[in-house]
Amino acid sequence: MLDVGCGSGRLAVRLARCSGCRVVGVDPAAGMVAQALRKTGAGRAYFCVGVAEALPFRAASFDAAVTAVSVHHWKDAGRGLEEMRRLLRPGGRVVVADMGVPGPLMSWVKYLTRTERHHHGGWEARELVDLLYRAGFHRVRARTEQAARHRVVILQALG
Repeated sequence: MLDVGCGSGRLAVRLARCSGCRVVGVDPAAGMVAQALRKTGAGRAYFCVGVAEALPFRAASFDAAVTAVSVHHWKDAGRGLEEMRRLLRPGGRVVVADMGVPGPLMSWVKYLTRTERHHHGGWEARELVDLLYRAGFHRVRARTEQAARHRVVILQALG
């Protein structure tokens, strides 16, 4: 399993412990990867420095991929999702969770102020759905959840 934007490795280690599978976490921040390396999850979680738009692995290397609250930081979300698709074996699954737009008013503010590549104000589910389809995923399903004070968009798809 691949965890893109793994940060301090908490999710990757948890996935490795719960699923028993090998999890590889990638993050562009060397300091975050250093923190993750200190949590090696019983030898089933591995970490390296890398960016979502140019992941350092061979095509079809993973059965599953996940990214949690990371996509809004990527320089090119579409390219990062294409990379995740490239790395999945046929029929592999991806789960994307990121910050959602907090409400109708913020949707308008975002529309008026947005740039093509930056989504620090959060995502509308349809935006991420479109990016996943364009990246080559299919059977995309999306939902929005309220988590504490934040809206979270959660998507799953097949490669």
